[in-house]
Amino acid sequence: MFKKVIFLFSIILFSLTAWASAGNEFLPGIEDKIVVEDWLYAGPFSVGAREGVVGIIKDAKNFRPHEGLEHPSILAQGGKVQWRKTSVDSLGWINLEYEDVLWDSLMDIWGIAGLVDVGYAYAQFENKGRKRALVMAKKAGSFYLNGRRYYGNPYGDNYMMTPVILEDGINRVLVPTGGYADHRFTFKIVPPPALVVIVEKDATVPDIIDGETLSGWAGITLMNTTSKRLDDITVTLGDGDVFRENSVSVSHLIPLNYKKIPIRLEQIKPITAPDTVWIPVKVSSPSFFSSESLALRVRSKSESFAKTFISGIDSSCQYYAVLPPKDYESNRDYALILTLHGAGVRARGQVNSYRPKDWAYVVAPTNRRRYGFDWQDWGRLDALEVLELVKKSFPIDTNRVYLVGHSMGGHGTWHVGLAHPDLFAAMAPAAGWTCFQLYVPWFLQKSYIFAEPMQVGIRD
Repeated sequence: MFKKVIFLFSIILFSLTAWASAGNEFLPGIEDKIVVEDWLYAGPFSVGAREGVVGIIKDAKNFRPHEGLEHPSILAQGGKVQWRKTSVDSLGWINLEYEDVLWDSLMDIWGIAGLVDVGYAYAQFENKGRKRALVMAKKAGSFYLNGRRYYGNPYGDNYMMTPVILEDGINRVLVPTGGYADHRFTFKIVPPPALVVIVEKDATVPDIIDGETLSGWAGITLMNTTSKRLDDITVTLGDGDVFRENSVSVSHLIPLNYKKIPIRLEQIKPITAPDTVWIPVKVSSPSFFSSESLALRVRSKSESFAKTFISGIDSSCQYYAVLPPKDYESNRDYALILTLHGAGVRARGQVNSYRPKDWAYVVAPTNRRRYGFDWQDWGRLDALEVLELVKKSFPIDTNRVYLVGHSMGGHGTWHVGLAHPDLFAAMAPAAGWTCFQLYVPWFLQKSYIFAEPMQVGIRD
């Protein structure tokens, strides 16, 4: 009888332990923001990332600088730089100011490429318990936390954060910062609002055209703030009234990462509304629930608008922006101006830089982001995919298709136009650079010195 009681007690204890584990399968989040006030920084150092020259720190996992530690740097007066102290300013920025560097003189000698450099900032902070957190690392392409590399927020958006795991005790941060001349970045640590966060400001959504019924796609960005892969997730979009309630199942949500989910967006009732319509989106699983609302613009027939589609490249939801012709006539064909945006410019903003033409549509693809792929690789494919979609969706005279672009888009015009000259009647690159090597200082261009010309040709 005593053995049976012990056995029954063991079963109950095991069940209670399993239930407790299921309820605590995820690490807790930090309760309050953490401000890292004091930093060390060093730099600048010449870089040529496309030549494999990316900085001086080779073992970021174990690197621990101290004030006064010296490194050679050909950019600084005297040829050496030291790690020195800095603090967060009143707006939350960490500024890396190199007072012993004569930037104007360097530019006179080497041109703009001579100003491309990297600097480093290092800090330590204490945390109690192993916990989840979000980091806002604006203007930092990546950072190292306790030796692990995380992506940063190079775009500087106010809504893109990096999910991280903070260790119990001392945590170490190393931030490489690149660009021209002096640098600055933020490093703000805040509590995660949920296990899975709907990043509504990063959603890819179409615009509603006044008087028309929308039937398209949306891309919903989910952020997994946990250290576990998540499955059995359901994403639901729509209110069941004006917009049909559509759901999609999601699996393989990678730990500490983002995933953008394509989902149907269907209007089932006319809209009599102001400039913006809000649509509910919900994310649920056996372990959590989150909800948000997405904003859709309502546009008149004469205004520019965004149109979404599912890409044949990778099945993701993408968009392009359209500026319709002035005084549109349904019984005629129009020319097409395919315009490629510059670095940091959104496709929506690109078409709005044009005045409406009474003879042409103006269409801007995205390059997959504001910087994207410099209109090469996936950026080039995105431009070509949008071109074919526009030809099928609008009354386009295929003999009058013109390719234009500015800055990075000017480079894209050279690249796409010369690779596919049969698709365009003319092209007009503006302020377009010709090759990536222009961003590498001449003294770091090892490939031109050591590589075979045929290898350089394949790379370029």
